[in-house]
Amino acid sequence: MRRRHEIVRPIPPPQDQLKLPKVRRQVERICESIGVDFADLAELRIQPDLIVVITYAKDADGEYTFSDTGDPVTRFDSISVDTDTRLGDERDM
Repeated sequence: MRRRHEIVRPIPPPQDQLKLPKVRRQVERICESIGVDFADLAELRIQPDLIVVITYAKDADGEYTFSDTGDPVTRFDSISVDTDTRLGDERDM
């Protein structure tokens, strides 16, 4: 059985914002608070005391980079955070 923090959910792409606007807003605010551009986000995992962020890599000109096989290059970052303290956000009500 998978633990709750091991369950991976796809992040709704921009064109699906009418289907899941609340989830999208929450993910956008998480990205904003950790300094990640939502448009570059490939995957976001929140685990106890850790956020794992996978983003599409960009070159110096701001263009997405691709490997020799044509696949987009991704960047992996892990950020230590406090996931226990509930701050609350009236925008989520």
